[in-house]
Amino acid sequence: MTEGADAPSEAAGSAAAAGVPSRAAASPYSTGGGGVTLERRVAARYLAILLTGEGAPELGDERAIVSVAFQQAPQAPVDDLVILAARPGEMDPSLELAVGVRRAPNIVPSAAATQKLVVEYVRALLAAPADGREHRPALVVAGSHGHTVEVAELAGLASNQMDSQGFFTLIQTPGKFRQALVPCWNTRLSG
Repeated sequence: MTEGADAPSEAAGSAAAAGVPSRAAASPYSTGGGGVTLERRVAARYLAILLTGEGAPELGDERAIVSVAFQQAPQAPVDDLVILAARPGEMDPSLELAVGVRRAPNIVPSAAATQKLVVEYVRALLAAPADGREHRPALVVAGSHGHTVEVAELAGLASNQMDSQGFFTLIQTPGKFRQALVPCWNTRLSG
């Protein structure tokens, strides 16, 4: 028998001795492991862009980052990171990018976490002040997931439309888009 073989039982015994039931213990991921690590990596990327003066596609229009803020609630409903960016020669930032960081969101209508996330994005858009600054929400995920790829594709299509009717007309054009994108919208519109 190896020396560390009974370590889990010792840990459980010390937890029980401390009055903590073994089922009440939280996982390392939920207490700051997984999500926080990804958020820090994303923040480090934006801080590196800030320090080097490089641009990023999500900033658009040759904007450069002028500030990176963490956890800005209650000022920003989506508050993992709030990035301010300005074009060359602008005195005040012309873009506020509210970044939500999620490792692997399950982006389907039945997922409660997804519903909450979408509500937060809508709140962020509705609460955006009329300060002359463009306010954009962003979602960063770890890796490529089927649903997040579809959401990115739909968001790209929507951003190029003048209004929601233009988007719905575009997405319903027969044979224009992958079938994976179309049924969801057709069902929602007819229901």
